[in-house]
Formats: sequence, C-alpha cells, structure tokens
Amino acid sequence: MKSILVVLLALGIQLAVGQDKPFAFQNTTIKPGERKSFSVTIKAPNGDTTFIPITVLHGKSKGPVLGLIAGIHGYEYPPIMALQELPNKIDPEKLRGTIIMVRIANVNAFFKRSVFYNPADGKNLNRVFPGNKAGTITECIAHTITTEVISRCDYLVDIHAGDASEDLQPYVGFYTCGKQFSTARKMADALGFPWVIGSDNVPTPGNTKYCSAEAVSRGIPTVAIEYGKLGHVTSEEAGFISARLMNMMRTMEWYDGVPQKYSPPVEIKARTYIEAEHTGIFYPNFKSGALIRKGTLLGTITDPFNNTIQEILSPIDGFIIYMTVTPPITKGETIFSLGSYPNSSIQREN
Repeated sequence: MKSILVVLLALGIQLAVGQDKPFAFQNTTIKPGERKSFSVTIKAPNGDTTFIPITVLHGKSKGPVLGLIAGIHGYEYPPIMALQELPNKIDPEKLRGTIIMVRIANVNAFFKRSVFYNPADGKNLNRVFPGNKAGTITECIAHTITTEVISRCDYLVDIHAGDASEDLQPYVGFYTCGKQFSTARKMADALGFPWVIGSDNVPTPGNTKYCSAEAVSRGIPTVAIEYGKLGHVTSEEAGFISARLMNMMRTMEWYDGVPQKYSPPVEIKARTYIEAEHTGIFYPNFKSGALIRKGTLLGTITDPFNNTIQEILSPIDGFIIYMTVTPPITKGETIFSLGSYPNSSIQREN
C-alpha cells in the first residue's frame, strides 16, 4: 500500500510540473515537446528587407522563457556557430520552459562579412535598441528583436565575440543594477568563465542602445558572453559556448542533468577605455590578457609616412581585456579596454 502511495505521489508531482499550454510565436502554435524554426521577415519603410532566423524550443515541463541571441555583430562567428549546433543538443523532453533562439540577428552583416555595421545602412545594431519600426533596416531589426524576443523573455543571454579587428579575452558581463542583478550573477558564475565584469550603468528605457541593456531596463536578468576573437571560429570554440550554455541551464534548473561546478571567476570591477587621438597606423606592443603597469607603452600610432603621432600609455595597473590589433585605426576608435584587478598582488606579479 505504501509503495502504491509513493508511485501515485510521484505521478502527481510529474503531472503538476508538466507543460499543458502551447507556446505561440509568429502566429504559430508550438506544442509542449516541440521545436519550430522561423524566418522572420523584416521590411523597412524605405523598402530594404532582411530576415532573422529564429528557433523556438518548447519544453515538456513548465518553466521560464530564455532568450539566446547571437550575431548582433555579423562578423562574430563563434556565437553564431554555437547556436547552429545548440538546438541539436537540447531535448525538449528534458527542457523546463521555452527557449527563443535568435541564431543570426544581423544577417546582412553576416553574409557580407561586415565588421560592426550593417552594410545596408551603415548602422551598428548594438547601438540602436530598442529600435524603431519606422526607421532604417537596422533599427527595424532591433525593434523586431525587442518586441518579438526580449519582451517575451524571463531571462536573456546576449552572445558576442571579438570582431575581425579585436583580440579579446573570454568574459561574462552583466549589469549590477536592480533586482535582476543577483540572478544575472548566478547565471554568469554558472557559465564558468575566468572573468566576470559588472557594469553599474543604469539603462535608460527607450534609449538603451545595447541589446542586453534593453533587457535589463525591463527587469530581465541578463548576461553578455564574450568568447572568441579576430573573426576566427573553430568547432572547439562553438562547442565551448554551447556546452557552457547547457551548464548554465542545468544550474538554473531549466534543463535536466547535473551541472558542473567551476572555480569562482575573478570579478573585474573597473574598466578603462583608451581611444585613438589620431587616424593612422597602429603598432601594438601587447596581446589581450597581458598584465600591464601604469605608464607602460601599450603601442604607437604613426602617420602613413611612419612618423609617430601618438604613444599610448596605460593609465592604470591591470590587464588588457580586449584591444584592436589590425593596423588601420581611426580617430575616436577604442584601441584598448583595460580591467583593474581587485587584488593588487596580481598586479605586482607582472
């Protein structure tokens, strides 16, 4: 009799957490345990058109809506390739909740191999959120992602890499404002990256500019992954990102399985940006990840006749998070992003 009660109790728990409602997306019904892919067409008022490839996975069990976005910048290949393989690793039977997966946000930039900007209108998709349906094609893309994806999410991961000109160290970023912070920090730690970087900026609703900031302005716990560099991609890099996303989902109990525990990351609490004062040719002296002291000569800029026009000195003790490494440099362009270590003993090791 006791064993029968145990079985009935277990069955009752299973039924209680089972998904009983379909998920609607783009006027399509997705049943529990199903996945469907969509080519979401976007048309700007001037006639420019594009599309966004989106896959929705609706789990068998109840749970939150998770948004995964790759390809905000079309030359950042590791995130894009990670979301090409990730759907095949997810079993909807083991998924608690729903995933809306934007596989390539900026299709125009991807197929044109364009760094930072959408070649259709010359705009940076990660500077125009929440977008504008009456604007240019990039603004329309941002508007669609905001209304069709971000607004429906309970959690969001915005996945980036170093673009074609950027040497970058892997890290996870998040905003430290609002109630979303504690959950975002838990998501970041579950990804198991060596460094995490918090921003104390408070996004302004209606003028957030960044994809992740738009989500945070809505109170959605959000993290931004940075992994990969210089426009390169390998199967190992794509696999790393997808594996860490799976681990995050297990840690947050959105997917069945035992998560892996990683060493606590080093938290970078302050960042310093160095911009080019002149347009010219850049000669770096270091690579990303290098430990540097205040006053260190990080690189030089010359004119086309090889005359030095700027010496770039580090204003802090710290390390190089990411940097431009290609020769062409434009006045006002960010050359270095530096992080200050919280532990001064690490600085003295350099």
